[in-house]
Amino acid sequence: MTRFALCLTILTALSACQEETAMPTPAEQDPTPVAESCAKDIVTPLFGKDKSALDTISLPDPVRILPPNAVMTRDYRLDRTNIDLDEDGRIVRAWCG
Repeated sequence: MTRFALCLTILTALSACQEETAMPTPAEQDPTPVAESCAKDIVTPLFGKDKSALDTISLPDPVRILPPNAVMTRDYRLDRTNIDLDEDGRIVRAWCG
């Protein structure tokens, strides 16, 4: 039991000797905004049109077409074009992410 207490004391003392790493402050981080690189501007003229209008244009991958109440992943990708449809299958929104 005394060996255990001695080891525990030594480990506790050694853990206090670890060097702390500081998180960068917002001023130290890169302030340059990242430009969105998806193709939402290509889809914008198609707002209000049927989903089949997407077949008339060439969109770079990745593209995600989302009907109402669609389940989607929460990962954020600047290069992915997301296209929201309404209940009638019309294009209502395009966004990057």
